[in-house]
Amino acid sequence: FRSIWALKAPKLKGADDWYIARQLENYKQGIRGSHPEDLLGKQMTLITIMLRDDQAINDVVAYINTL
Repeated sequence: FRSIWALKAPKLKGADDWYIARQLENYKQGIRGSHPEDLLGKQMTLITIMLRDDQAINDVVAYINTL
């Protein structure tokens, strides 16, 4: 993946479905984004609160795949 340098994040377009879903789940569970110095990760953790179930995660992945 090429990174989005300003956000220090990989591009999601073209990423495997399983990778995107796993990372969203990791943010939801606090596996990612919990380090005190990870300010952008904290934002992702807050955003994933809206993803109530697997279907919501799958919907986000499906949307990303349309980009």
